[in-house]
Amino acid sequence: MAEGVPVTTRVVVYDDRTFDISIGMVPTAHLVREAMRKAGRGFITISDMADIARAKLPSLNTNSLDCAIRTIAGTVRSMHTAIADAGH
Repeated sequence: MAEGVPVTTRVVVYDDRTFDISIGMVPTAHLVREAMRKAGRGFITISDMADIARAKLPSLNTNSLDCAIRTIAGTVRSMHTAIADAGH
């Protein structure tokens, strides 16, 4: 993982002052912004969303790539970002 990339982190502190730290995946919104920045455009394609879905699949509540793409599409829409057809 590159330096400066945000990751989700969970710290659980127990009564005996021990703790567990779990480091998760890069947030979806960051991956969407990176895909748009690399392509130099203000929208994301379905192909880009499929790539993000493949990367995020282990941390999502589904095993289906189609459902994962729809989950990513929901995040993209909540970011007020346009989704382009594959023809763009």
